[in-house]
Amino acid sequence: MPPSAPPPLRWTAESYFQTRLTAGEGIEPFVGLRRFRVNVAGESTTDRFFVQFFYKDGFHQSNDDHVWLHDVSWRRRAPSGTWTLGQFRPAFGRQRLTGDRDLLLADRALASDAFVPSGGMGASFARDVGLQFSPVLPAGWTAFAGVFRGNGSVLQGGIGHGGPLWVARAVRRFGTDAKHVEWGMAATTRDNDGRDFSRAFPGLTGFHGRDTRTAIELGFRSGPWRGGAEWLAARFDGTGTSPDRRARGGYVEAARILRPGMEAVAMVQMHDPDRSVANVNDMWGLSMGVNMVPRGTRNRWQVDYVLRRERTRSVPNDGVQVQYQHFLTR
Repeated sequence: MPPSAPPPLRWTAESYFQTRLTAGEGIEPFVGLRRFRVNVAGESTTDRFFVQFFYKDGFHQSNDDHVWLHDVSWRRRAPSGTWTLGQFRPAFGRQRLTGDRDLLLADRALASDAFVPSGGMGASFARDVGLQFSPVLPAGWTAFAGVFRGNGSVLQGGIGHGGPLWVARAVRRFGTDAKHVEWGMAATTRDNDGRDFSRAFPGLTGFHGRDTRTAIELGFRSGPWRGGAEWLAARFDGTGTSPDRRARGGYVEAARILRPGMEAVAMVQMHDPDRSVANVNDMWGLSMGVNMVPRGTRNRWQVDYVLRRERTRSVPNDGVQVQYQHFLTR
């Protein structure tokens, strides 16, 4: 008999944007386009092709006013598990793996952005190019293992060279989707030959040696409450003239529904990019706010007050963020 035809792909497109007003100490209030995304997906019972385009402007950053190709991936479901090949987020960092449209606060914790393997690589947006596998496991378990090139996205240049990035993550859930507690662990490691980590870890320019990142994560949902926490650590073992470095950081976040379409949110965070010294890069912060999703609309409002305190020298950087999100497609 001739081989059966492959299952047909069903193509869908999704688009949304976020605009944000930022006001606070030491800055003039400004409004910017925080994110504009277009997601295109083709999916069948066995395969999924996904492409994501991204644009931002008005934030006085080097990655403003440019169309970026975030995700370009192919996912294949097999009896033993799911394979993913392409450019996407490696399975590390609970909050970083949460899509920006679903974040409890308008911004992720500083450590969450810095400690992921591509943290500080301005054109990578936490993505890398590689292959990842998620095996079929008993109910309640999820795991990932992957290998990536380690240099961030294909659009990230000048970051350096080195061996591949190895990634592993496992999560155990107790309960149901509506009421559960879960915990997990993740780790990455790679060799480096002159990689520049200085944007995420000041001083680590042209690093030679091995860097290893680890994460312990928690999550919960019960009735009107939901939230999570993460403790992140990075270990840089330098060779030659490159220094050794130890870093740590983390956060605890929670949300409570006040009434339909409205929830209160809060996050406590800390960040220490070099445990050997105490300086202005060490900080703790408190964010508080409210999220509103009016019934019958495709809109979401987030209003946050962000307080930060540096360890050795106070910097006037408390502020207010008002973010509006709108889906252009259903």
